[in-house]
Amino acid sequence: MSRSRPLPGLTGVLALAGVLVAGSARAQDADPAEPEPPAPAAEPKPAASSGGAMLATEQGEEAEPLRLRYPPTSVRWGLIGAGAGLTLGAYAASLVAAYTATDVPGIDKLKIPVIGPWWTLGVSACPESDPECGAAVYLRGVGYVFDGLFQLAGLAIMAEGIFMTTEAEPTLPAPEVSVVPLASPTLAGLGVVGVF
Repeated sequence: MSRSRPLPGLTGVLALAGVLVAGSARAQDADPAEPEPPAPAAEPKPAASSGGAMLATEQGEEAEPLRLRYPPTSVRWGLIGAGAGLTLGAYAASLVAAYTATDVPGIDKLKIPVIGPWWTLGVSACPESDPECGAAVYLRGVGYVFDGLFQLAGLAIMAEGIFMTTEAEPTLPAPEVSVVPLASPTLAGLGVVGVF
């Protein structure tokens, strides 16, 4: 007759399971603990308003005033360039129309920047070669209005770029490099650390 021997690892697992079952049974028999009272709610921080309000960062710290931030000076040149491009593009379209459609009454006024489209709109009519042009007069009128608006919008963007309030871009700190000693149980030497 052969005897079976229990596995050594299996005995440890069974012992651990017995301890866990006994511990959970004791935890169920114990009186339930009283629930903890809820933590007091944190006081809301004061909200910031646009008119020079104060902002409290942490409870107990002094509030510091909000500081308005303006775009950096480099934005100025982008706005001036975009406005000039819009105005010049619309004026170029006016010049093309003025030199190609010479038979349309008042079209030669488009050669004048900014006010040319509005002046042409006021004297627009059908050409003598096509006295019953119909809706073409209205379509040209819509084109004159858009041309004038684009030229004015470009000038407004350029003015915003010229007169806007900017602030200097923050300067980056100069790079710093230091040599520091290194020591560990297996290493000794020097290391280089820095801020770049």
